[in-house]
Amino acid sequence: MDRLNEETTTPRWDNLVEGPFWDRLIELGGPVNAVIDPSDRRGYKNSYIDMLQKMVLNEVLDIKDGVILDFGCGSGRFFSLTVGLAKYVVGLEISQQMLAYARQRALLGQYGLVLFDGSRLPFVENCFDAVLSVGSIQNLTNDAHFEGVIMQIARCVKKGGKIYLLEQARNQRGAWQRAADEYLAVFGRFGCSCIQSYPVRNGRSVLLYAIRYGLIPGRWASMLARREIRNTRQRKPAPWVPYQDHLFVFSKG
Repeated sequence: MDRLNEETTTPRWDNLVEGPFWDRLIELGGPVNAVIDPSDRRGYKNSYIDMLQKMVLNEVLDIKDGVILDFGCGSGRFFSLTVGLAKYVVGLEISQQMLAYARQRALLGQYGLVLFDGSRLPFVENCFDAVLSVGSIQNLTNDAHFEGVIMQIARCVKKGGKIYLLEQARNQRGAWQRAADEYLAVFGRFGCSCIQSYPVRNGRSVLLYAIRYGLIPGRWASMLARREIRNTRQRKPAPWVPYQDHLFVFSKG
């Protein structure tokens, strides 16, 4: 396996929505590292974040017997929460390599995988009961692109349907992520009201570095993740926290 380097793992804003960029990351780092932190060679940090995100979603997802869009499904990380529970799951992804891994994860249950061109959602209006996006919409750094994709997501959700997002949201000026208020404003313009919104994990925390370098036993990970979710939701972030993983749940009016 080639060694990861700064040129490979540091994205330009124009390649965040290009399939070959993600194909390359999955080739070098594997299906989980590619979508969380490609430089985490030991995998401890990425395993922790993966577990924490699934905990968060497991608490709020209400998708039983629905038709679900997994927007930016990646390697199918969240199929364990959706395929087999939902009536049908559509995984939408710009990377062919990601879809190859996703296909392996979705052997049981009703599902379909669709290659996305990064701009146009190939679906009719009002066809999904819910949409899930984790770490995907945050990559739409161009304002017009961001709004255009959100408009299309809102259109393809049925009235009363839910949109579940778990995306990085900016806390500090100068961070590349969008602020949580930007998500609320844009989804609101397209007829989606927010019914839940709160942070669940701090970016670049001391805890995360300790996990990354193996300073904390793996058997503590589940307990620490539950504690971090609770504390991050209840407390204001410290001034040095640049961003947080933020949960949004919208309902289409």
